[in-house]
Amino acid sequence: MNDKSLFMDKNLPNLIHVLEKEVENYRLLLTALRKEKDAVLCSSIEKLNAAASEKDSLILKIGFLEKRRLKSLHKLATYLNCPPETIRLKRLAKMVPQPHSYRLNIIYRNLVEITKQIGKMNRSNENLMTHALNVTKESITFLYNLIVSHSTYYPTGKMYSKKRNGLLMSETI
Repeated sequence: MNDKSLFMDKNLPNLIHVLEKEVENYRLLLTALRKEKDAVLCSSIEKLNAAASEKDSLILKIGFLEKRRLKSLHKLATYLNCPPETIRLKRLAKMVPQPHSYRLNIIYRNLVEITKQIGKMNRSNENLMTHALNVTKESITFLYNLIVSHSTYYPTGKMYSKKRNGLLMSETI
């Protein structure tokens, strides 16, 4: 076994493990986004707060894993004598021996699919929350207008009306 295979056998499994953990956490993030959607649909603040807390925790874990991934990637890039920013998962899969290449390709496909699903779910939740917020604002405005509606007549007896509503049925009373 040469130095290159020894290096690869030591560092690639570590990188693959980190990437698999990232995929796992992205799947959990998608589940949290689904919980968020359900919470909005059933108007449950408690469930929405729980989903938000779960999302925050997962995002922190993914950030930590991302730092570990970059560290492993930098080691591999140094050893492979290429800039780390040029190494993409698909390219790395072509550069390494089996079974690592096979596992990296699976991880790549999983990451592409899960990130598409997360993006779609995130946009859906954003639209749903924007709609819910707009409905809430309109309800508050409606209630506010009911509470602070002005009297029909001024103390002088003149009629108050900024806007004319309704239909004129007859010119005479």
